[in-house]
Amino acid sequence: MSAAGPPQGANYTPSGALGTHAAHGLDTDGLPEIEPVHHAGRLGALGRAAEAIHRVVVVFGSIALLIASLVLTYSVFSRYLFHAATDWQDEVAVFAIVGAVFLAGAWVQDHRGHVGIEALASVLSPKVNPSVSSSSTC
Repeated sequence: MSAAGPPQGANYTPSGALGTHAAHGLDTDGLPEIEPVHHAGRLGALGRAAEAIHRVVVVFGSIALLIASLVLTYSVFSRYLFHAATDWQDEVAVFAIVGAVFLAGAWVQDHRGHVGIEALASVLSPKVNPSVSSSSTC
């Protein structure tokens, strides 16, 4: 980095590596992920319990997505190979996918992730984009 600062439009990470700016923030490929702080006592026990629950929830969400994909695959094969339509596959797939999304929400929040609506940010100019992208994320 020069004494004049970074080039116009460039985003620098704390380590000085050049990052790319997306509507959801700075992408920092190659930087180490920061481990969460582990506390002692009751707060530490609560944190460890939350981590254990999140691991179990992620497993259940993964199983729900696997079930949805298997049910939809079975539906396609049964309809086109055996000419036998099933009437239950849509409900099972929708409930499994919605369940997986809600189960994953706690894990995403624990990892300081966010859900952003990028419909406005993708059509606006770069000058207006930073203010809109910060107000359109949850």
